[in-house]
Amino acid sequence: MTIIRDDGTWFLPAIVRGVIQWFPELRGRAFPATEMALSKENLPTLPFAVVMLVRSEANPPVSGRGMDRFEMTDIFTIGFYMKPERQLKQVGVQDSETPFWTYYPYEHIRDGLFGKLRRWQGPNGERVVFRGLTTEADPYAVTLTFTLAAIRHWCERETEFGDPITEAPIFGLCVPPSCVPDEPCPDPNPCEPCL
Repeated sequence: MTIIRDDGTWFLPAIVRGVIQWFPELRGRAFPATEMALSKENLPTLPFAVVMLVRSEANPPVSGRGMDRFEMTDIFTIGFYMKPERQLKQVGVQDSETPFWTYYPYEHIRDGLFGKLRRWQGPNGERVVFRGLTTEADPYAVTLTFTLAAIRHWCERETEFGDPITEAPIFGLCVPPSCVPDEPCPDPNPCEPCL
């Protein structure tokens, strides 16, 4: 089996590397993913971030001879998952839970993310623009999900990826080391975060 590795030109892993640098409070817990279903049994250590592709589209749509070069827009999300705590109210001498979840300063996270993305260029010349922000809360996490668009000029390039349909990319979850299953880290230096 051929292992497909990020050669430094893949967009989502590049965004993940940026999020790890820009938000040290995540302690390296940022991951690219296709989909995610949190449960009590599989909940990662909070806080963490997940970067996921939503869809890709040509802008404008192309066909036939125009397929060799066009502008592409990748719509993606960056979700920040934080500890879910209910706000408390004082009832007599005891605290009582309210129906409200803890407020996280989305402005601080948003402005920090936008400030970094404004000066960041993707590995293939992508420009990133903001599309929206949603918030959610459940017993597993309070989530801030930023929807963004990466715009780039696409043209065919010669690259050997192996068989990307049957062989999933390998991303090591090496931070912190105690979270790694019994398999060794695929990175040559396990003391540093690897993706």
